[in-house]
Amino acid sequence: MAKTRKKNNSWHIPKTLREPAFAADPQGKSRLFQHLPQELRDKIYSHVFFSTGLAYSRRAVDRIDRIRIKPAQNALAMLQTCRRAKKEIGDTWIGQVFFSFEDPKTMLDILTASPPGTLSKVRHLRVLGDPLRLSYEDDEVYYRLASTLRLLPGLRLDTLTVLGAPPTELATIL
Repeated sequence: MAKTRKKNNSWHIPKTLREPAFAADPQGKSRLFQHLPQELRDKIYSHVFFSTGLAYSRRAVDRIDRIRIKPAQNALAMLQTCRRAKKEIGDTWIGQVFFSFEDPKTMLDILTASPPGTLSKVRHLRVLGDPLRLSYEDDEVYYRLASTLRLLPGLRLDTLTVLGAPPTELATIL
């Protein structure tokens, strides 16, 4: 007879509903953050987030298909690992990080899908200056970057960096 093993079905339960392996440390005894005034903690957070960039792009897989490239998972690690920092920071990080988009279409897709009120908090943006191309049946329409940015009326930037198109390679046939 074959022995049967009891199955552990915990993987069917979403991770957020599972019991934690250990209790979270509320960091009430954290010597570093407990003794620093709020102003210094805010300076530390600002320093971390001003050096953080979130890059979004689409890469060609073949002539037709493209895959979406998302920011590194650890880009906002401080918000994911420290409850106290997340509570103190709130959503102020949005105005401090640098959003980078490789094309205007990705920029529109990401920023228009953001929750209401988030767009007005974005302060630093970099985008490639290529025109936005929209295709309809047999017709194509191109929008320059200035017209594309008008589609985001809540955007209140402090810094807008527009990159030129990469130089095309020239092939010489002899």
